[in-house]
Amino acid sequence: MSEETYPVPSRAMRGARSSMPAQAEKGRTAWVRWMIVLGLFAGSAAAAFAQEVSETRDRSWEGRRERRIAPFRRDAEAVMKLVEPLMTSLHDATVEVLSEGRPAALGIVIDARGLVLTKASQVPGTSELAVRFSDGRRYNSIRVAERRTNDLVLLQMEGAERMSFATVAFSDQDPPSVGSLLISAGPDGKPIGLGTVGVPPRPVEEFGVLGINLEDGPTGPIVAVVLPDSGAAEAGIQDGDIVESLDGTSYRTAEGLRKALGALYPGDRVKLSIRRGDERLDLTAELRDRWQLLIGDRAELMVNGPTNGRASGFEQAIQHDTVLEPNRCGGPIVDIEGHVVALNIARAGRVATYAIPAEIVQRDINSMLEELAQAETIATPDAETTPVSAVQGGE
Repeated sequence: MSEETYPVPSRAMRGARSSMPAQAEKGRTAWVRWMIVLGLFAGSAAAAFAQEVSETRDRSWEGRRERRIAPFRRDAEAVMKLVEPLMTSLHDATVEVLSEGRPAALGIVIDARGLVLTKASQVPGTSELAVRFSDGRRYNSIRVAERRTNDLVLLQMEGAERMSFATVAFSDQDPPSVGSLLISAGPDGKPIGLGTVGVPPRPVEEFGVLGINLEDGPTGPIVAVVLPDSGAAEAGIQDGDIVESLDGTSYRTAEGLRKALGALYPGDRVKLSIRRGDERLDLTAELRDRWQLLIGDRAELMVNGPTNGRASGFEQAIQHDTVLEPNRCGGPIVDIEGHVVALNIARAGRVATYAIPAEIVQRDINSMLEELAQAETIATPDAETTPVSAVQGGE
């Protein structure tokens, strides 16, 4: 899969890494860590006897989430306040990313001059994008580099190149082990969810499908069946349509078209030229996750709650059970020592949220910064650039 890089205004690429004050912060962090463990243990025992306080007849996702949280649940307000001291370094570096003025994802500032990392499929390049800080500051933003293999994109905040921002520093430790407690940060760096690691880092295969069955025809691939509730059905594709081209490329056989579609990701949008009798149509369709298509959108919402359009196709991902809204992916995860160990990338099911481990996120950040620095050098040969090693140095 090819990586994409977009031109950016010339600037020296460098970053700043933040760290906590040494002894006092270590002592407080250790105290908080033990309080979390003891509190969650006690809460789990009490929860066996606790009941939800105000039941509702509405069995939908929204109805269940509206019920009052039992006092001993791990996402209770008291527990969230307990873990909040672990998130202090994230308060000014975790942001909300807006698409067409609406919250689309979370993001993190990774470069002091205004570069933000977020979930790519939530912020399409055709949309008007902006980054909003918890204090209300808002910057229009553009996509400048992307890593489709992990659904990551860098945004440049416009007009922010001469400013200085707090940044997120990723841990260089091994990924959290199964059973480890994870704390997800919200747009102001405060905790929005607690979960535990269920599956260690592993590849998450891509399952993007358009929702059509194809057959060979005398003049090109023919749509034999359009699956209901699929991206193809929503786009208006019908049984018997002849697919003349996909994103401008013609395919003579059904197998060739299948391979081209198989190289795409859930959430990708494609342009299809269709011949229907004497009529020629240009349609745009979105690939959907295969699992969502199999069980249906309504069933998915009722059982698991809303999920991301792209919830598969990641090089390596940790699976944990934190419940997040799709537009709360793209934010950082810390462990019980306050280390940033991963980035939430997709809500995939009732007990499945995926996160990209810190090591892979950092690698992708470095490679994108490298490409941007090279693009600057080509555009302005006399400009000074900061080496990548100085941008994201290890501790």
